[in-house]
Amino acid sequence: MTPQPVLAIDFPGAGHAADFGFLMKTGAAALVRRVDPLIDHLSGPLTLEEQARGLIARLAEPPGLVLTYCGTAALGAHIAELATARLLAVDPYPVTMADIHRDFADLCRTVGCDPPGYAECASEADIALWISAIVTERDRLAAVYGGDADAYQMVDDLFARYRGGGGSVCAGRERPRPVRSAGRRF
Repeated sequence: MTPQPVLAIDFPGAGHAADFGFLMKTGAAALVRRVDPLIDHLSGPLTLEEQARGLIARLAEPPGLVLTYCGTAALGAHIAELATARLLAVDPYPVTMADIHRDFADLCRTVGCDPPGYAECASEADIALWISAIVTERDRLAAVYGGDADAYQMVDDLFARYRGGGGSVCAGRERPRPVRSAGRRF
């Protein structure tokens, strides 16, 4: 039996307990494609369906196994169903508005601004409204890092990452596809 590729969806470098980076140090590393779900959202928010289809299209061949962590479970379920792959979800949970608001409020405090009120985050416009609360700190943050063109580029790259994170988390609120395995639905 030929080994099937593995798609591991997690947040590299985020320091979570379920960091799939260890897979890259095994003899099976050539079979593993590790992806950060935030990257796809850097150019704008996507639905889970759009992101799942895009990830599968970029792979040399569809995965036989999809590994997910926490809030990436819905995306992993979409991919597993589309690719007819097995799904292993580590600490899966449905993303709620309370999760989104909590994470965003933490981010605002880290950046040094007041978070906006608890509001629905259902569209690109809503994400943009939330991100605008952070963007008001652009000049202050760039000044902390020297205030030159490189400092502004670093801050702009950071904000792009935050926008991608917002898009990814909001997409995670979508209902995942049911996954079929051995005749059972999970």
